[in-house]
Amino acid sequence: MNPLTRSAALLVVLLSPLAVNAESPEVEDDSALVDDDDSAPGDDDDSALVDDDDSAPGDDDDDDSSAESTRPEALPADETVIRAALPWRVVPRRSLEPVDHEGPGWHSLSRRDLEQGAGPLSDPMHALHLLPGVNSDQAANAWFTVRGGGRDELAVELDGIRIRELTHLTGIMSVIDSALVENVELVATGPPAHLPEALSGALQLRYIDRPHDRFDGRISVDALGLSAHVALRLDKISKHHLVLGARQSWLSAYLAAARAAGALDTEDGSADYGEVFGRYRYDASSASRFRITLLHSRDRLLFDDVNLHHSVLGMAADWRYRYSEGGQLEATLSHSTNSSSEPPTEADYPYRRTWHDREHRTMLRALLRERIGEAGEIRFSMEGAVTSLDVQGEFQDTRMIPSWAQLPHAELAVPDLTIQSGGAWPELVVSIASDLPRLLGPLSLNLGLRASLLNRSRRPYASPRLGLRLAFPSGTSVRGAISL
Repeated sequence: MNPLTRSAALLVVLLSPLAVNAESPEVEDDSALVDDDDSAPGDDDDSALVDDDDSAPGDDDDDDSSAESTRPEALPADETVIRAALPWRVVPRRSLEPVDHEGPGWHSLSRRDLEQGAGPLSDPMHALHLLPGVNSDQAANAWFTVRGGGRDELAVELDGIRIRELTHLTGIMSVIDSALVENVELVATGPPAHLPEALSGALQLRYIDRPHDRFDGRISVDALGLSAHVALRLDKISKHHLVLGARQSWLSAYLAAARAAGALDTEDGSADYGEVFGRYRYDASSASRFRITLLHSRDRLLFDDVNLHHSVLGMAADWRYRYSEGGQLEATLSHSTNSSSEPPTEADYPYRRTWHDREHRTMLRALLRERIGEAGEIRFSMEGAVTSLDVQGEFQDTRMIPSWAQLPHAELAVPDLTIQSGGAWPELVVSIASDLPRLLGPLSLNLGLRASLLNRSRRPYASPRLGLRLAFPSGTSVRGAISL
């Protein structure tokens, strides 16, 4: 073939696809519909819908077994392939969007929030110091006040167990174990109708009740003490769970070392605190949950003129049943004993006194929740309790001491004052509340009424609650509340 003929044949071959496409404008790519020839070496066109010939080597659009038999690079049968997977624990982040049911002054902190704001001593209560309406000294102490009220004007509960003293050793550490806490809710205004009454607000603490997977545990050692917990699943079908935790301080060992080194000359000083926690959970079904909780917390401080002892012993059993998609029934039976005292001691300090204050409270609470619309809720609760109080002590009546009593060589006997008080009374409270988010566009309402039929004063009374929230498109919310 002469060069001119060869060039003409090559030009025809190059222009033939353009001619085919010009004649068939409705078909953009013939190879996408029918792969008419896979017998050519190197033809690896798997985009065809119909493949009429797959006998060609290198065509891998058939079954994997046939492909492995024809490809020389196929993996051997005895080779192990390891694929990466997600970690077994995945903790999603909490959304930053406001929760519709949260009323004015209602703050909910997750475990992640508490860990990020734990402060220098890793105490989760330091995260509350940054909330609006909370007052603290912003130092290492864990104590705080809400809306200017006293420490005893904040109602504190841990899963139904009443806690009267929230901190150890006059405020150095809180009674909350950071390894066990799951969620904290603070109401810095009048509490919702179904929560206990208090002038400053209410603090609801929730501990974990099951592991993230089959087994969880942690041992933490720091400058103040040792803490450990374990959470495990007791069966294969995830119906029975157990959580155990404990915390103990090193302060007694520090004082003993200081005495041995001669840095502390007193033999009566002591400082110690610790807690023990246990919980059992049983899931009868996806809609029913039953738990039993035990808590014991105590501390002791005897140093200079401070002689204090606090303890909490609490037991609770709670049951939750979801009877419909938007309805839920909760019941809690608990008993708590809170004790504060200045026990007898050999130590000698000014105006030494001996006293104890013990409170026993047994409570039964039932709560019915029903969803209204997409995010609204109505709650009806009934709570009955029996509370007893025992206060006894001997004090030196400092009112009888003249100003010159502290002068040198002054010998003045201070008269003793003995007190003794006690009593028991029943309590019966009925409440109803409703959350109406976006009732009038951006305006949300929280309504509630708490009626005390039996109480310590033996006078029935009703306490209304009203809260509102106005949300702006920019994301700013204005909230307000009033309660009597």
